Amino acid sequence: MARKVTEPEHFVYIVLVQENNENDYTYHADFPKFQEAKEVAKKIPRPTKVIRGRKATVRRFLKNLESK
Repeated sequence: MARKVTEPEHFVYIVLVQENNENDYTYHADFPKFQEAKEVAKKIPRPTKVIRGRKATVRRFLKNLESK
């Protein structure tokens, strides 16, 4: 089965902030460019992660968060 090629414009960079548990992260924001996400992450006093994700996956993730 062939893999679908995903174009770069289908990706966003997500800033996650670490909570009390070292494996527990919460969503902070998403950005179209890595540099923007990295700058915002530097301004947050708690440990952060910047990850790349598909826009559709991020929207689905946020929708699930709101429903909880």
